[in-house]
Amino acid sequence: MKNRVVFFILLLFVGSGFAEDNTKKEEVQVAESPALEQKIDIAEKYIKKIIEEIDKQHKEIEELKKEVEQLKEANVKLSQIVRSLEIAVKFTSSIRPDMSQWESIARGMSSEDVEKVLGVPERIGIEKRVGPTWYYYGLGSITFNEKNLVIDRKTFKEYSPHR
Repeated sequence: MKNRVVFFILLLFVGSGFAEDNTKKEEVQVAESPALEQKIDIAEKYIKKIIEEIDKQHKEIEELKKEVEQLKEANVKLSQIVRSLEIAVKFTSSIRPDMSQWESIARGMSSEDVEKVLGVPERIGIEKRVGPTWYYYGLGSITFNEKNLVIDRKTFKEYSPHR
């Protein structure tokens, strides 16, 4: 569709350039030609319709992009719900958190924030001299201090985030 717009624009430029190259007598004949004026008017209307259609399609594309983003967010939430249900039923999950979610866990985050990002852990261990350690099989472990703030995140070797 863009090719047609370009073609018609070029046609208009070529037509105007052709008219300028001729003598004034020929320019008067071209300007007085009602058939040519009618064709130019039709071409201009067609170009306007094409531009309007392109604008409409761009708006639809933007709306679709927004819907895709919403669907991606819903998919992440649904995966977390399914994962939590699997852990509640089987104590393990076939769905591991996304690596970008895992890497977003930083020192000082609360256990509530970690759970919002990664979901519930498959196992919680209590280590001596530190707080609880949450295990996410397939990824690693997160250790909290006595105030339930992240003090360490360890990634399992076989699932290194830098592969």
